[in-house]
Formats: sequence, C-alpha cells, structure tokens
Amino acid sequence: MTLAVQCSLSQDGRFNCSAPSLGPEESRALAFLCFSLAALTVMGNLLVVASIALFRLLPSRLSTGRQLQTRTNAFTLSLAVADLLVGLLVMPFSAMRSLYGCWFFGRTFCKVHTCLDVLLSTASIAHLGAIAFDRHTAICDPLRYHQRLTAGRAATLVAICWVGSALLAVGPILLGWNTVGIEELVASSCPDACVLLMNAPFAIAGSTCSFFVPSFVMVVTYMRIYRVALRQARAVRNLISVSSVAWEHCDINSRPEKRTDQRRDRSATKTLGIIMVAFVTCWLPYFSLTLLNPFTGFLAEPWVWESTAWLAYMNSALNPILYPAFNRAFRQAFRLVFTCAWRSRNVRRANLA
Repeated sequence: MTLAVQCSLSQDGRFNCSAPSLGPEESRALAFLCFSLAALTVMGNLLVVASIALFRLLPSRLSTGRQLQTRTNAFTLSLAVADLLVGLLVMPFSAMRSLYGCWFFGRTFCKVHTCLDVLLSTASIAHLGAIAFDRHTAICDPLRYHQRLTAGRAATLVAICWVGSALLAVGPILLGWNTVGIEELVASSCPDACVLLMNAPFAIAGSTCSFFVPSFVMVVTYMRIYRVALRQARAVRNLISVSSVAWEHCDINSRPEKRTDQRRDRSATKTLGIIMVAFVTCWLPYFSLTLLNPFTGFLAEPWVWESTAWLAYMNSALNPILYPAFNRAFRQAFRLVFTCAWRSRNVRRANLA
C-alpha cells in the first residue's frame, strides 16, 4: 500500500513533488491524525502482545485440553505483531510522505518501505485466514480439534503465513514484475514520490490473491461456522431440560463442561468475525482502487489514494480495540496489565481464549 503525490515538470526537465495545498491549521490537523493513528496502532497491539505473552498463552505453553483455545491466541499474537510492525515501520514514514508530498529517506529505503508495507498487509490477511481455519475446526469438529491442530501445526501455520507473504509480496516487487510493460510511465514518474506503480496483470493477480479470494473464502467459512454455532446453541438449550438420569447418557458435546467450551468458542468466533468485517471494510476501497487504476490510465487523484490508504492503515489500529470491546477475557487481561496485577500467581493461570 502506497500513497500518491502530485508531481509537476519544471523548466529544467525535472519532476518536482508537491503535497496538496493545505493551510497551517489543516497541516497540523493532518499531522495529528496521522501520528495519533500510528501511536494508537503501536500501543494497542503492544498491549495485545503483552497480554498474551504475560499470561503464558504462547503455543509452547498450551498443550492441555483445559486450555483448548490457545491456538487461536497464537494466531492472534502473530497478527498483533504484524499490526505492531505496521505502526512502527510503515505508518510514520507514510505520514511524512503524506504531509510533505515527498520521500525524504532515499530510494533504497523506499524499496524497503514498500516491501514491508505489502508484506505486512498480506501477512494480516494470511493470519485472518489461519484464524478462520482455527475457528472452523474448533466449532465444526470440536472432538478432533486438539488432534488436528497441535501446537506444532499451529506454529507451522504461523510460519507459512509469514514466509508465504514474503514470497508473494516482496519477491515480485524486488524482481520488478509490477513494472513490466509500463517502464515509460515509471521512468516519467516523480523520482521522489516513492509510489508503487502496478501494471494490469500484477494489479489483478495481486489484488485477487492477496485480498479478494482470501476474503471470499473467509466470509464463506464464517457463514458456515455461524450456522453450526447456531445449531449447537439450539441443541444445548434443548438438552438443558433433560433429566439428570438422561444427562449421563448424553453425548460429550452436551455435558456442562463441554457447553462452557462451546460458549467460549462461539464468543471467540463472534469476536473474530467482527474483526474480519472491519478488515474487509478498511481494505476493500484500497484494493478496488488498485485493481481499477491500471484500466483508467492511472488517473486516480492523490487525495483518493491517501484516503483509501489511511483507511487501510486504520485496520491495524482497530484490532486491539475490538478485542476488549467484544471479549471479556481480553478486557480483564488489559486491566491486569495496566494495574500490574499480572504479577499475582493466581492471575497467571488465566485463560484468555
């Protein structure tokens, strides 16, 4: 994800970058919004990482059936790391480019910044896909969940999310696949803008593979999870009226301790589904613009690019806000971290699933 700036040709044949004309008040307001969003992204995701790590919810600590949902938290932790890196390594430099209309950090770091931007956004999508798979297994096949998604497999899936994102996003950019056929446009573009230009095939393949197909698969997956969760909820309500004698002959899924796990599963699924909806809302405008731009002669206005880009960045700040808003366990964990009560021995047994 990159921002567009305005460029003009000077009398000596050089391109000059210029930011959209803003008054002092508008510039200060824009700077406040950009850097506040970056700070919120860093602090929020750092809090998520600290909460999960301090309460020992890393995959290596979560091998017992009583801590069934720790696989989800492993993916959540990795997703928070990706969003944290967006706030640390991507957003501050993008804010400077938005405010001044030029890239001040050299062409080498421009390439690094672009690769990090694409890598981290792709990694976020991949982790949401991993979380959808985890929820699908936990809700639709709860009896075999622990066997199908072991700690080792969860760690492997996290590694695939990162390595696959690097190969899909960084490799093609470093090899210049995105500029094949538009070399003249790239040569005539503003040299100090640090704008990622994409030819039509790259825009189609990148947008489809990185966003549209994964988002469609996740939506279908969560719809199926939701239907299964509703059936389980109705079954549990019907079994509540069963006599204690019949209770003894019920399937394991209907026992009280299992109902607690199912309620936790449904709560986690609802939370993660809301997070996915927020992701699609934030990223859909940017990827739609990326897909259409090569077919419209690259005529998208700079302010349109900036608006969609920062809307996409906002998703990295929303996730740590959505966790406590829809998950009581995370609210408790955040409160314990803020008050340093996590040092208590009893608190360390908390389960944030």
